[in-house]
Formats: sequence, structure tokens, C-alpha cells
Amino acid sequence: MQALKKNPYFFATLIIIGLLIIAQTVFAIILSNKENELSKILDKKLQNRDYLQKIIPSPDNQNLLAANSNYKNIVKQLEEYRSDITINAIKQTTADNNITNPEDLYFDLVDFIEAKKNEAKINNIKLVNGDAENFGFNKFIESGTGPNKEKIEGVYKQRLILDYILKNLYLSKPKSIVSIAREEVNSSAENSILSEKKSGSDIFQINQRISDNVPGVVDTTAFKLTFTSRTQSLRSFLKLLSNFEYPLVVQSVEVEPFKDIEKNSALSNANNLASLIGQTLRQDPNSEQQIPVVSNNISKFTVTIEYIELK
Repeated sequence: MQALKKNPYFFATLIIIGLLIIAQTVFAIILSNKENELSKILDKKLQNRDYLQKIIPSPDNQNLLAANSNYKNIVKQLEEYRSDITINAIKQTTADNNITNPEDLYFDLVDFIEAKKNEAKINNIKLVNGDAENFGFNKFIESGTGPNKEKIEGVYKQRLILDYILKNLYLSKPKSIVSIAREEVNSSAENSILSEKKSGSDIFQINQRISDNVPGVVDTTAFKLTFTSRTQSLRSFLKLLSNFEYPLVVQSVEVEPFKDIEKNSALSNANNLASLIGQTLRQDPNSEQQIPVVSNNISKFTVTIEYIELK
């Protein structure tokens, strides 16, 4: 205490120096922490920059020229697709055949059905029941009249499309036709989980998950044909449709053994697909009675087809 009293300025200076050292140490720690934080932020930004440079090429002349060339190629391909669909689209209208009212179309459908029945008989193709015998037009045949005036053009176009589809199906030599269903003309597209055929009718709604319909851009008309044949006949039918004489797209193919259909109706899509390429799959590998999905036997096929139109 005496030394402090004798040298107050010296000890005061020491205290100030000590406080400055403490303050400097605290400040250095704060700066170090701040530097670490800034360093982490910088590293993250550099990583983001490197990532963005990899996925988004810098807009130099070479990349711009490549992007422009790619864009022109895509536009050209789109126009080619549009041209193909437009050229191959059905251009025939009701006016070409003097169909002006429901009665005219009704008699046109009657003539169409009789002609197709005769062709089926000539080709030894059995029409199983009413769903097949009226080729998707039960509604009009049973009522004895054609569609409402606003639906005449649409139903007539469906008749033309079915005429083409059936021509190719007959060429494929199926054993029988079980049913033919079509979408209702001007029906609203419902996001149904399954493509269902309405009970007791030949109208169905395609599953929108497999449809190419794009409101305002692409219009589609769907058909569902169920027939029995050997696998080779199915392959022939699909090949004929792929010629793209009309803009038709096969959206799904279901297959099941012709015999004991109810027992085998729960087979997986994987089995169905594999069977089409010639593999023989079985219901249960542990079963003593193993039945191939598709072999050289007659099978039942259900094919869903869409006709594509660009708006």
C-alpha cells in the first residue's frame, strides 16, 4: 500500500495497460469469430458459384450459339410432328357424305355396322355380344336415332377412326372381338383413377394418367378394344397401327389368359408387359398348377388407343 501511495501514477499506468490488454484480447477474439463466420459465408458462396457454373453455362458466344442451334432444332422437330399429325388427320366431314341431321348419321352407322359384321364373318372373326356387334354404337342402335345435332360431327369422326382401327384389327386375324368402347363425344375430362367402362354400355372414360389430352393444346378421342387372339396377332395389330397413317397412339395393353379369366384377372402389369415380348410368366412360382400368361394359346387382350388432334 505504501508503494502504491508513493507511486500512484505508475500503478495507474499498469492498471490502464492491463485493461487495454484485456480489451485488445476481447476485441481480437470478436474479430476472429467474425472472420470465421465471414470465411464460412465466403466458402459457401464460392461453392454455390462453382455449382451454378457447372449446371448453367456462362452466356459466352459459344454457349449462346449452341443454345440457339438447339432451340432451332427443337422448333423444327415440333413443326415436323405437327405437320405429321395434321397431314394424317381425318379431313373427311359429315358434309362430304350429306349427313346433316341425326337420322342421316343413324342410317350411316347402321350401314357401317352391317358392313363390319359382314367383314368379320368373311374373316372368321366371332363377335361375342352386343358390345362387339354394334362396334361401340349401342346407344344409337338401341334408341333408333342418331346423336344430338351438336355431337353429329364428333360421332361421325369416331366412326371413321373405328373403321380404320377395325380394318387393321381384321388384318391381324383375331379369333373374336369381345367388346368395343369409345369415349363420349364432348365429355368433360375427369381425373379418374382408373379407366372404367360403364356397366352395361360401350362408353368409357380413359384414365387421365395415360392420356395425351392437354386442354387447349391437344384434343384426344379414346377407344378400348377387347379381343381374343394369339400373341402374334396382337403384335401384328400394334405394328399396323404404328404406321401412323392416322395419328393414333396405343396407350395401354392388358393381357390375361382366355380360359379361367376371373381367376387370373389380378396379374401384374409387369407380367403383362413381359408376356408381350415373348416371355412365359406364371402366377405363382410355388404353385403346382402354373399357368403361363401368354404362350401359344389364345389370350384375351384389351388395347386402349387415342386419336390425337392438335388445336
